Amino acid sequence: MAKTDSKIETPVAPPALGTQVLVKVASGCMLVNNETNAYFEPDVATPATVTITLLRRLQDGDVTLVG
Repeated sequence: MAKTDSKIETPVAPPALGTQVLVKVASGCMLVNNETNAYFEPDVATPATVTITLLRRLQDGDVTLVG
């Protein structure tokens, strides 16, 4: 079989609602953590509960999952 150089990204299922995850906000992004009503610190892994808002932020690329 021939070897290919194409890389196909496997879709990752979103985390389940109510679970705890670590998220990180990119540098220069000012985003309020709805659990603490404080801003996320850029480039710092922060624990968060998965909510509809967090799922939307993940989809929009405003936050990324850590680990």
